[in-house]
Amino acid sequence: MSSEEVDAIYRRTEGWPAALQLYRLTLVSPEVRNSLDDIGTYSPRELAEVPSGQRAHASVASRSRFLATYLIADAPKLRFMRRGHGLERFQDLLIYLERSGLFIRSLDAECRWFKYHGLFSAIMAENLRKLSEGAVLEVHARAARWYLTQSLYEEVVHHSIGCRDFTLAANTLNVWASRLVASGQLMTVERWSECIPFERVVERPDLAIKIAYSLVFLRRERKLRPLLDLLRRNIDAGDLVHTTNPRVALSMAAVLEDDIPAAVALVDALQLHERDADGFAAFEIGAASNLLSYRDIANGDFEGARKRLALARTSSDRGGATFSGGYTLAMSGVCLIYQGQLREAIDRFRKAMAEESAHIDGSFASAALASCYIWALYEANELDAVEAVFARYHDNIAESVIPDFIALAHIAVSRTFDARGRPDKALEVLDEFEKIGHESAWMRLIGMADWERVRRALIAGDIERACAIAAHIGSGNESNSDQWIAVVGGFGGRSSGAHPTCRAYTGCNDSEQSYCARTAATTESDLSPDQAPFDECAAEAARGYA
Repeated sequence: MSSEEVDAIYRRTEGWPAALQLYRLTLVSPEVRNSLDDIGTYSPRELAEVPSGQRAHASVASRSRFLATYLIADAPKLRFMRRGHGLERFQDLLIYLERSGLFIRSLDAECRWFKYHGLFSAIMAENLRKLSEGAVLEVHARAARWYLTQSLYEEVVHHSIGCRDFTLAANTLNVWASRLVASGQLMTVERWSECIPFERVVERPDLAIKIAYSLVFLRRERKLRPLLDLLRRNIDAGDLVHTTNPRVALSMAAVLEDDIPAAVALVDALQLHERDADGFAAFEIGAASNLLSYRDIANGDFEGARKRLALARTSSDRGGATFSGGYTLAMSGVCLIYQGQLREAIDRFRKAMAEESAHIDGSFASAALASCYIWALYEANELDAVEAVFARYHDNIAESVIPDFIALAHIAVSRTFDARGRPDKALEVLDEFEKIGHESAWMRLIGMADWERVRRALIAGDIERACAIAAHIGSGNESNSDQWIAVVGGFGGRSSGAHPTCRAYTGCNDSEQSYCARTAATTESDLSPDQAPFDECAAEAARGYA
């Protein structure tokens, strides 16, 4: 080839090796090459279609059509099937095509699994569709049946949807989703469930429950509504031993709505200790036990919380549920902190964070664990570690579903930046925290952010600003229930080396005046000598608000 032709091909493919390979395959025959007026005007897709119409490439073309028909062009991997049904030379054909450079490569030493390039896959699929839509459906149906015998559920769902067998798709996703939800692979559940008609989901309440779990923790409120309506109609139809229970999924939805009392009430009646389950039912018992431990900790029943968490840990292990298991680890550390065992909590968090199993989920469970770890590190004055953990898990924490975990991390990090003389970063974190509250319509989080700004103004001695901020905090930013629960209820006291923190929880149901008075009235024993001037400001602020 001339240097001009090489330059034209390189520009046309932008140096993409797969596209260059298409040119090589197409131009290997002088007869084909001479039939092209201008090599540089052809796209890789056009060149891939050239060989099928050329006598010189009839052999490769016929094999390509065979490959498209029997290997399902849309599948990510190709499996050498058992001999028979006219496929005696199937493996030999795949090996021949691989050696011919036709975008196929073996994935194992035995040459039983093969993979081909996405561009070639798309071209073969398009050619097959042009040939016959019925042929496409039959190919997908055959592949779905075969993959089902191999328990390769993702491929089964893919191909059953491809042949419009939504019953098979729903049944398979129902089995597969048990594992996906328990391990926190929620977006996979969401993606495939959207491909299945809702009427097929309605026929399987247990599948609806698993999809609901995924959408709850992904904060897909609009998609959730019809599923929640379905679950409420079947609220007492489930049994944790044999299948799933709508109450547990509905309790998670209540958490999304920041209604912890309602969430607790939904699972409080379940006899969790009497259950001996495995699989998805064990995951649900673990999730319900975590939620009830949340209530016990808030009520100061630490022994009750310990027993709940022991059950949650056992259930999560039995069900292979790294998702609920991550929350169990987080709540166990919180329970220790509330009992004054800060160093023990940090050691537990650090060990859990170091274990690979804690990060399989990569999002929600790890976010809960990281949030509580950040809080513990802040209380221990390990401020370098606070920043490092927050930077690593920032995105996961921001997407976490439980408001109080989000609050723990953001308030601790904001106070860390203040303690280190970086008020601009502290405000940036608070602004993000408030934005999360607005995006999810969590008024309590918005109130927390506002009261934290009041606290910062009081610490700075800017009483006028503190009053101005407090005056714009509406009652809608606080809970209307005197029974609501917040893990961060004890987020207070003086953190070593940091500014004194407000003793009362920012989202309490007290009046604004009472809150500010208690915020300001940090006792002298909580202050180091160099913080004494704050005490005078606090006393003045307390008198003013009283």
